[in-house]
Amino acid sequence: MKRVFVAGGATFDSIVHVNKFFVPVPGTIFSHGLHETTGGTGSGKAMNLARLGFDTRFHYFAGKDRYAREINKSLKKAGVRPYQSFDPAGTERHFNIME
Repeated sequence: MKRVFVAGGATFDSIVHVNKFFVPVPGTIFSHGLHETTGGTGSGKAMNLARLGFDTRFHYFAGKDRYAREINKSLKKAGVRPYQSFDPAGTERHFNIME
């Protein structure tokens, strides 16, 4: 098995689904779904390389918080061996609104 090392970003993202994007008038938009997942281009590359059969190691920065634990869990589930360095600013989060 070929071994690969990826260094890059990992985030923990909240994905909110709406029926229609915002219009330029005051009002309320209701969501019809929410899920949270690991994001970031580095983690995405690492997980997909592991799914292709590579022995994948991934280094990223994150805080000592529940978001980093969730990222580690999803990386391991995908077959990636994670190596996390501590970021005192905490784990990066993204909030995505999807139509």
